Amino acid sequence: MASRHRLWQNEVNAPWRLKCCQNGTWREFYQRCVLARLVIQSIGLLTSLHCRMVQRFSMSPQRVAILRGLLAFRAELHRIGITSGFQWLDGSFMEQVEVLEDRDPKDIDAVTFFAIPPGESEQSLVDKAPQIFDHDEVKAAYQVDHYLVVLGQFLNADSVREIAYWYSMWSHRRDGLWKGFIQVSLDPQEDVVAHAFLPLLSGVAS
Repeated sequence: MASRHRLWQNEVNAPWRLKCCQNGTWREFYQRCVLARLVIQSIGLLTSLHCRMVQRFSMSPQRVAILRGLLAFRAELHRIGITSGFQWLDGSFMEQVEVLEDRDPKDIDAVTFFAIPPGESEQSLVDKAPQIFDHDEVKAAYQVDHYLVVLGQFLNADSVREIAYWYSMWSHRRDGLWKGFIQVSLDPQEDVVAHAFLPLLSGVAS
């Protein structure tokens, strides 16, 4: 379900785009979004789900700020060698919360499923960058509500409960309606185009 999650359709986006363009600042930002998409599409770089996710959900300055935080956090994971695995992404960021609840998203929810790099251990990774293993610090610094799961280890009862919890919570809105979440690779190459795309929105989004 996660990897097959459909990104919003144009007809669903329409009322949100109208809401976001009611004044000059929003119109300017929306124009920047359109221009950035045309540039990226023209050079044929929207090839991965991760790049398409960033392209689809960068439709307001607050969302761009959250995406920058997510990319910065992923860069920290890559810096200490965490490059093999995937992330589940969800939360109000993945919904039209501006229309549904008349507010901006505050952060993005993420669970990182990762393989420990060769020659490393969980403790050695924590020693290298303790701040990125601290939930509260990550949320404050990057606007990412983040959790970690190590791949390739014995699946115990706690792990099963956590995965079941995320799936049950993330596959429904609080009002009980079904929805989906997105799975993206941890491969650093997935971030290259996203980093190229977001600066095109600078100025209004800063």
